Amino acid sequence: MSLLTTNAQLAAELDQLGVYFLRSNHQMIADSRIAPNMLMAMLAVSNEARLRLALIPLLLRHPLWATYAEAAQQHLPIASQIVFKCYYTAAWLLQQKYQSKLMSFTDHWVLLPDLYSNDLALCHFTDPDQGLHQLAERHRILSGRSIN
Repeated sequence: MSLLTTNAQLAAELDQLGVYFLRSNHQMIADSRIAPNMLMAMLAVSNEARLRLALIPLLLRHPLWATYAEAAQQHLPIASQIVFKCYYTAAWLLQQKYQSKLMSFTDHWVLLPDLYSNDLALCHFTDPDQGLHQLAERHRILSGRSIN
């Protein structure tokens, strides 16, 4: 998948969606919205870490977008699939941890489904913090880099 959109355009798209994780001065054209699955895929393959990380607040702000997750990750290269699955799972765990606070930030509240914890070989955990620690370790191992 090639990145057909600039980083500024991706940040502007996030702004339009109420995800104020990154700011952009790029002006959006009213009918130039990016399809949800494509936006998530573009974020996952971005060469900028902050844009990849923006998957988490995007899913927390728009949990209904979980329905596009499979379509987004299916066409990604393996390394980007790992990023996508880890960041989706981080959003899933963070949503559990901060559920009561997050409910006020979205008009269409739903719980994100657990799509990837089995793929990531996460063991059973009793609270989201344990899951986040496991996920960080799995991400480090799967990516081959010392990251958190």
